[in-house]
Amino acid sequence: MPTQPPLWEKPLWFQWLLLVTILFSTFAILGILTLALPNNDIHALAVINSLGLFLLPALVYAGMVYRHPLREAGFSHSRSGWYYVIAAGIMLASLPLVQALTDWNAHLHLPTSMKGVDTWIHTTEEQQDSAIENLLKMPTAGSLFLNLLVMAFFTALGEEALFRGVFQKLLFRGTKNIHKAVFWGAVIFSALHFQFLGFFPRVVLGIILGYLYAYSGSLWPSIIAHFVYNGSQVLYEYFRQHQPVGNPAPFFRDDFTIPAIYTLISLMLVMAGIYWMRKLNPQKWL
Repeated sequence: MPTQPPLWEKPLWFQWLLLVTILFSTFAILGILTLALPNNDIHALAVINSLGLFLLPALVYAGMVYRHPLREAGFSHSRSGWYYVIAAGIMLASLPLVQALTDWNAHLHLPTSMKGVDTWIHTTEEQQDSAIENLLKMPTAGSLFLNLLVMAFFTALGEEALFRGVFQKLLFRGTKNIHKAVFWGAVIFSALHFQFLGFFPRVVLGIILGYLYAYSGSLWPSIIAHFVYNGSQVLYEYFRQHQPVGNPAPFFRDDFTIPAIYTLISLMLVMAGIYWMRKLNPQKWL
């Protein structure tokens, strides 16, 4: 039987310090390694970001702290096979809600007294959008599948391992409250993306993903849900690029908005799905 690593017994502040140290060390090492990559190898950079900056620190932390690193980090079977189906369904149902919040958040501006900060936020967002647009250029089906792997699956795997498997678990250890851990984990998840014009919809996504992990007892339902969301964005962009010339579908237009009734229905379905997951397993999440 493997013994419990001594770091597990350290106080909570030490656990956070250890995690931050691992994150900064990984960031520095990978930053040096990426200098050797060609500037146009954007998919390689995306893989490094997803697996190197998110998955690797989570696995290093788990290996140093847990007796059974993969299992205790969340990479175990879900308590019920239904959770995988429900997770995918919840995420699909959430798309109108998240899109409506995205449209609202994108038009927010800071007070005139903070005009400089507001300009910086919007300029930074435009630069990030430009980089994402280059990554999402998909002239062929092969490029579509590459983006589904790199931007949808790898991103889901890495971010869930770090934000749900590590951050949320540490927050739960500190607060002893599932709801507080899920909420503050979602805030950290959104803040560390450094995309402030998408802050609020990303918080909502983080809350959904957090409850999927909390109530299923496994990262895999939240990874599947995260993949469904990212994959839907990739597929949307692919079909938008390949729509018939001169006859665009209404929902591909820049001025398309989600009807309020769809947003309300989306919210109700998400809440019902999370409630269903909670009822499937009434035991406390640990």
